[in-house]
Amino acid sequence: MMKAKADDPKALRAEVGRLQRNLLALEQAQRILNALAFLEGLGVDQGTRPQVGLIAKMSLSGGYGQRLVGELKSAGLVEYPSGNLLRLTDAGRRIADAGAAPQTNAELHALMKGMVGTAHGKVLDALIAAYPSAIGREALGEQIGIALTGGYGQRVVGELKTLGAITYPTRGTVRAADIMFVEA
Repeated sequence: MMKAKADDPKALRAEVGRLQRNLLALEQAQRILNALAFLEGLGVDQGTRPQVGLIAKMSLSGGYGQRLVGELKSAGLVEYPSGNLLRLTDAGRRIADAGAAPQTNAELHALMKGMVGTAHGKVLDALIAAYPSAIGREALGEQIGIALTGGYGQRVVGELKTLGAITYPTRGTVRAADIMFVEA
């Protein structure tokens, strides 16, 4: 509902700006719901904020993203089962759209690699090829040409772990997570 008078251009511009901000917030909130529905389509009923944020293409760990998630919770569309996890409620599920969830491993792998950087993609490619086996960090680093035991390489592996794309089955080893495979 327009609050500004039609003959007051300054007030009209302010009202249009307010409406545009509200529409943007609605679109971003829908992306969060859709990301959670997408994860459910992969068999993951609760996602971490980094996982959901990656899929929704926004940060949910602080500030604006955290406020949007709080508003979705207040509206009864998401819940926090524990800690850093988010889950759709039945009401949220009814308005979420998982879109074209990947139906094959190749589709999922391409989607994940499209969401992360080049170095992350190299790590994923090597671990996907080795799945279900684990690879030592040093050997993996040598294979892809990136040192993974410190600095930048360690951050790349850590980010993939945070996203749930890889696991650390034993100390010093890395493996593609089961979530990376939708086909039996």
